[in-house]
Amino acid sequence: MKKLIMLLLLVSMSVFAGQWDEEEQSYYEGGIKVGLGGSTVIGSDTDSDGADKGFKVSYQIGAFFISPINDQLSFQSELLLDNKGNTYSYDEFNADVTISMTYLTVPLLLSFKANDNFKFYGGAYVSFLLSATQWTDYDGLGSDSNSVTDKFNKFDYGLSVGAMFKNQYSGKNQE
Repeated sequence: MKKLIMLLLLVSMSVFAGQWDEEEQSYYEGGIKVGLGGSTVIGSDTDSDGADKGFKVSYQIGAFFISPINDQLSFQSELLLDNKGNTYSYDEFNADVTISMTYLTVPLLLSFKANDNFKFYGGAYVSFLLSATQWTDYDGLGSDSNSVTDKFNKFDYGLSVGAMFKNQYSGKNQE
């Protein structure tokens, strides 16, 4: 497993390093990626009796780099900081619990250019857990937080699919 992780990181970093070749700078694309979503945690330790399970607003921020293969296909690598988690509400104890996990995620994707504005992409990702914190808010009695990093897997992997819209407006006057 460690060899697979190292291979994925080396491939991703080699693509990142290629982005800064000044002679071919216009050939590559890159930018900042920001996302917003919802997440939840699934597992035997998270299914408590008497808890109303909800989802936590999650976000990701990072950089992406696109290396064209041909006119329609591209290889897209990313380096992202992901925040995921879950919320629980315990009516019996008048307590709300939030679990917040921070991951370093490296997606390696193949993208298909449908037209000048839309791309569709899919591929695999690997994530490394950096930290996990649990906040408990007792209704009217205060709150506390503690690290729960040791209760979660340090490594995650899966599939990623999505779409990208890029505005091609150049800002030039058209006559």
